[in-house]
Amino acid sequence: MELLWQQVMQQSLAEVLAVICSLLYVHLAAKQQLWCWPFALASTALYTWIFWETSLFFQSVLNAWYLIMAVYGWLNWRKVAKTGKEQVQQWGVRQNVLLSLSLLLVSVLAFQVLSFVSPEPIIFLDLAIAIYSAFVTYMLAQKVLENWLYWSVLNSLTAWLCYHQGLLLTALLFAIYVLFSIKGYINWRNNHQLVYQHSHQG
Repeated sequence: MELLWQQVMQQSLAEVLAVICSLLYVHLAAKQQLWCWPFALASTALYTWIFWETSLFFQSVLNAWYLIMAVYGWLNWRKVAKTGKEQVQQWGVRQNVLLSLSLLLVSVLAFQVLSFVSPEPIIFLDLAIAIYSAFVTYMLAQKVLENWLYWSVLNSLTAWLCYHQGLLLTALLFAIYVLFSIKGYINWRNNHQLVYQHSHQG
């Protein structure tokens, strides 16, 4: 705890701002609030630089992708909001299993290509998290319910990865993300069930 407090006091302003924006983003996203996306844009811009400086290159590239998805998410959610239909999608078990296996295969193949950089397992973990997260962010922007289940696992792995790299404040952030992922899943599932019930009653 003392080590964490010491690092918090030593954090750059950029990381502190990134953490604050990230917490606001995931809190608002869990509540399906459109304004989550500007905070996503701000936090990912900061983390693109932070991760590059700490040699988590795939995480840096991932956050650059997040910048694009933040704009896409804003436009898509605003479009949906104008229709008055806050519809949450749900994918089947088969589709999610195929997706998970496909992303794992892509991760393994990409690691084989990029292993000349470093064959260390942590590089594979960094790469796999980046590949999965890139697609799961698209699922979030499309309001697919299961995105939160993926995030609960990905955030846990990223928390460990950041801790391993000495980013204790960011590791704590991703640990908190796990709780928000659970909250987001429950909120979206309830919304999905409510819409389903109303549509069948009508």
